[in-house]
Amino acid sequence: MHSVDHVEIWHPKQMITGRNYFPNAKKLTISSSLFNSNGRFLFPTLSIILPLEQLTQLNVMIFADDLAEVITLLADTPNIHTLDITPLVDADDLVQLEQDTSFQLVSTTNNIKRLTVRYDCMAEVTKFLLTLFPQVEYLALKGSGDNLTSILRFLLPKHNKTTPRLTSLYMKVSDDKNEALLTFMQSKTLLDDDSTSVQNKVPNDSIYLWW
Repeated sequence: MHSVDHVEIWHPKQMITGRNYFPNAKKLTISSSLFNSNGRFLFPTLSIILPLEQLTQLNVMIFADDLAEVITLLADTPNIHTLDITPLVDADDLVQLEQDTSFQLVSTTNNIKRLTVRYDCMAEVTKFLLTLFPQVEYLALKGSGDNLTSILRFLLPKHNKTTPRLTSLYMKVSDDKNEALLTFMQSKTLLDDDSTSVQNKVPNDSIYLWW
């Protein structure tokens, strides 16, 4: 298993045996609930199959009950610089987490520079993630675009105090929202015309901004 650099977990049963070890794995994808059928959490088993401190990329789908445990995992994977996340959570799930010691630790020690959010989550959830990952330089939002206007109110450089290192933003939106979103940004003077560049990609479902 020395040649494997990407480990994918598609079902909790894959974690049961731990018969394989991947010493050179640098990327981990978890595409299932993080609990097995007995309600036992998977993360304590991860170190049996791969070296957590060696990981640089993590792709994970997060359900409400998993969020605290994912933060704990990030505390044990300090070299992750790229995170691809599907946060299936509501703002109500975040109320206590920001006060948790694990949240405080990860928010001050993580090294995540590239963050992709694959869900049309509420603005409060996006702000929570950016508070947790203040080192982010590149952010990709890949949802329907329904909540992007409220997210952009705090995300763009004129108003953003949460992620001072953020310099580029990618948004994948439905074609019918593309023009309306650009008009919104201009009308609300959210863009600094002297320092912010905007580019549309064809087909017109992608908007890039950098500053």
